This record gives sequence, C-alpha cells and structure tokens, in this order.
Amino acid sequence: ICAGTDGSVNINTGGTAPFTGHFVISVVSGPGTATPSFGFNSPFAGGASIIVPAALLPNSSATPVIYKILFLDLTDGNGCNAVPLGGQVQITVNPLPVATATPAAQTICSKGTTSIVLSSTIANSTYTYTAAVVGGPNPLVTGFSNCNANCGTIAQTLRNRTAVNQVVRYTVIPTSESAQGCQGPALIVDITI
Repeated sequence: ICAGTDGSVNINTGGTAPFTGHFVISVVSGPGTATPSFGFNSPFAGGASIIVPAALLPNSSATPVIYKILFLDLTDGNGCNAVPLGGQVQITVNPLPVATATPAAQTICSKGTTSIVLSSTIANSTYTYTAAVVGGPNPLVTGFSNCNANCGTIAQTLRNRTAVNQVVRYTVIPTSESAQGCQGPALIVDITI
C-alpha cells in the first residue's frame, strides 16, 4: 500500500459476523514508527477483510516499511474462536515521493523560457503538472500548458502582453515507480513574467 492509506487484511475463516479481534503491530524492516505490542480491538462484519487504519501503519521516510500484524484472537458473533493464536500477515507500506523544484521559483522576461528541474526523495519518480495564471485566466498571458508525460522539467516559453507582472503557477504531482504508483503531495512552482 501507499503511505497514508488504510491497509486491508483478508482472512479465510468460518463463523458468523460480526467478528471482533485483537492484534498487535510491529516493524519487520525499515524506519517504521509503530509501537510493538500496540493492541487494536474493532468489530467488523464479513470476516474476510479487516481494515487497518493508516495511522497504525505510518511511513514518512523514503524507503518501504514492512509491518507485521500478529493476531492474538478473532471471535465470531457466536463467541467462537475463528483464528488460531499466532496468525500473522505482513503489510509493506511504500513511501510517498516528495518533489523539489530547482530553482523553487523563477522570474523571467516576456518571451523567456522557464528552466525548472524536478526531483524527488524517491529515485525514478515521474511527474505531471498543471499550469494556470494566478488570479484567473488572462488571454494576454500565453505559452504555458499542462504536462501528462515525460515531465521532469518545466521548460516553456511564456509571454506576458500586459503592463504588469503576471504569475503562472505550476502544480506538480510526483508519482513513485512502485507497483502502487504512490502519489506524493503537490508542489507549487511560481513563474513571474
């Protein structure tokens, strides 16, 4: 899963819903911050899927964290034990990429070309961005466009035909190359023309 999302654990078990249970979460590898022996008790229906809240599976690092969930007990609606003690599962929490722009902002002359290089805390991340004039559309400010593929740089020739400075704002979204394609927080890059 991606950091910041709930985990889901599927258990093949018989019994009658609702199910209640207790489990503890520990860190197997990576710079996780879960507290060993942290107990969790929650009723859930269906018996096949247990939601593990994202707050119990944190990862603010740049590397994956593997958590182990150890089930202490699982009881069905009839009070019968539905899972043997010691049942366990592992969840890998992939980090979110955090984008950086170099330079962080830029001022150019009208008809100048932006020169912004994007990078991330996670190698091989990809980027997309949208672009808009701050303050709303202005037909006298042109040359900017959105980018949906191969967006590692912001290199666009911008034109300002007004009598005052204008700002084009690029909103950059980084995505890691992990199997989940985790999206990081938006990065704002302002270009003053």
